[in-house]
Amino acid sequence: MYEYLNIHYKEEIPDALIRAAYASIADVAIIQMQDLMKLGNEARMNAPSTVGRNWRWRIGKDTLSEERRAWKRTLAAVYRRQIRYKMHKHFI
Repeated sequence: MYEYLNIHYKEEIPDALIRAAYASIADVAIIQMQDLMKLGNEARMNAPSTVGRNWRWRIGKDTLSEERRAWKRTLAAVYRRQIRYKMHKHFI
């Protein structure tokens, strides 16, 4: 996998997989915010086989750093994944 993703270290895997998703021929690339923010298990949405503490993770308005925002914008531009349609007001 390291060779396919053109990386050398385990720490590079999340960004390499995000880049691979953006580079794919799929119509839509969905990236989980926790992965984009490089968060660990503390930000899990769901702990399998547990009850009561699932689906509580939330992102703050200014949580994503400007550096990560710029990186995501660059990926969107390079792989032409800018939004090309008007989003429904519910999702804005």
